[in-house]
Amino acid sequence: MGLITINPNNGRQFADLKQTPIEELPKMLEDAKVAQKNWASKSFAQRSELLRAIALECEQNANDLGQLMHSEMGKPVEQAIGEVKAYCSGMGTSIKDMGLALKPAVDEFATGTTTVHYLPLGVAAIITPWNFPFGMPWTLLVPALLGGNAVLFKPSEICPQTALEMSKIFEKHLPKNTLQTIIGAKDHGVALVDQHVDLVAFVGSRNAGKAILKKASERATRVLLEMGGKDPMIVTPGANIEAAAKFAATASMRNTGQVCVSVERIYVHTDIAAEFVTALKANIEKISVGPENSSQADLLNLGPLSSETQMHHILKQVKAAVAAGATLEMGGNRLDRPGFWMQPTLLTGLSDQMEIMQEETFGPIACVQIVESMDEAIKFANNSRFGLGATLWADAGEESQKKALEIESGMVGLNRSFGGSEILLWAGAKESGYGHTGGISGMRSFLQPRTVTVAK
Repeated sequence: MGLITINPNNGRQFADLKQTPIEELPKMLEDAKVAQKNWASKSFAQRSELLRAIALECEQNANDLGQLMHSEMGKPVEQAIGEVKAYCSGMGTSIKDMGLALKPAVDEFATGTTTVHYLPLGVAAIITPWNFPFGMPWTLLVPALLGGNAVLFKPSEICPQTALEMSKIFEKHLPKNTLQTIIGAKDHGVALVDQHVDLVAFVGSRNAGKAILKKASERATRVLLEMGGKDPMIVTPGANIEAAAKFAATASMRNTGQVCVSVERIYVHTDIAAEFVTALKANIEKISVGPENSSQADLLNLGPLSSETQMHHILKQVKAAVAAGATLEMGGNRLDRPGFWMQPTLLTGLSDQMEIMQEETFGPIACVQIVESMDEAIKFANNSRFGLGATLWADAGEESQKKALEIESGMVGLNRSFGGSEILLWAGAKESGYGHTGGISGMRSFLQPRTVTVAK
C-alpha cells in the first residue's frame, strides 16, 4: 500500500509513494552499523568537506525543493525557497561548532593526565515533523553526520517527498548506507524506535515524544526530543506597543502559525490592553492569505494549513473558546476555496482555563488575555506543561532581565525574539524538550564522551 499525500493548496492528491517495508528495518540497521564504522574512520575535515558539498548542492536546488515543499506542505514558494537557503547558509557555523565539540579536553594532575574524548554515538534514528520539511531534518542530520554517526531517517508522512529529494542529495555525496531514508507513517516510527539504535532524535508532538521516551527507556537508548510549545508573550506598560504588536502578529501567524515557537498566548497588562489590541488588529489586517493575494501582503503572506485534520483541530479550539466567553475580534473561519485555508484570527477575553490557552494550537491565531500585573502574567505563563520559548516586552532595565529569568522556558527574548545568536541553545523546559541542540554543547548531544587517564 502506498503513502498518499495531499496538496493542501487545493485538497487534491499530490503523490502516492512506496512505503518502506517495516520488516526491512533490521537489515537497514545492520547496514548502517557497517557504514558508520567507515564514516567515523574519516577525518573531521573529510566529513566536513562532504557536508559542505551537500549544502552547496541543496542550495543550488533550492528552487526545485521549494516548489516541491509548496505543493506538498503549502508553504508559499518564496518562503519555502528561503527556508532551504537559510539552513544551507548555516553549514559553516555547524562545522565550526562541531570542530570545537570534538576537540579533546586535557587535564594534567599530580599522578596522571586525563583526556576527555568525544566520539560518535553510532547509529541515530532521526524522526522529523512536517512544518519545516527541509529545515527540521537539516538541524538533526547535519550534526549527526558531522559527528561521525550513520542515520536512519524517517520524515513526516505529510511531506515525505521533500525529504526524499533532500536525501538523494545527501546520499549522492555520502558513503553507501551512511544515510538511509524510511517512508511511512506512525507504525514505521514506532518500529524504528524499537530498533537497537544508539540515539533517537525527534521533533514533533508532546505525546509522540513522551511515547518515544518511554520506549527508549527499555534499552536506555539516548534520546534528544523537541516536543512543541505553547509560547507566552507578556506585554507590560514599559513596552513599545507598536513594536510588540507587530511582533505578536508575525510570531503568531508566521508559517500559518505552524511553528513550534509560535506565540500562542499573549498576556497584556490592563492599562495598555485597548491600545495593544488596536495595534495588533491593524497589523493582522496587513496579512494576506493565499498566492492570489501575495502581492498585497504588507506584513506576511500565509499559505494553507498542512492538512484537513489540522484545520478541524484549530476550528474546534476557536469554537470552544468563543462558547466559553472569548470574543472573536476577527477571522475565525475557514475560507471558501479548495484546500485548507483559514482566516488570520484574533481572540480576546480569554481565560487561562480555556483549552486554547493550554493545548498547542499550531494555527494562525492570536490569543489575548488581560492581566493586572507582570507577576500575574508570569504566573499564567508558567501555568503550562510546555516551556519552549517566550518573550517579555517591558522596559529594558535590570529588573526586567531578572523577570525574564522567572519565565519557565528554555529560551526567552526581551523586547525581541530569542533567536539570532550562534551560541543559542535550542532547549525546551518541562515537557517541551529533553536535551538540546545548538552551539557546542548541542553538538555534543550527538557524541559520546570517553575519558582516558594515563599514569605519569
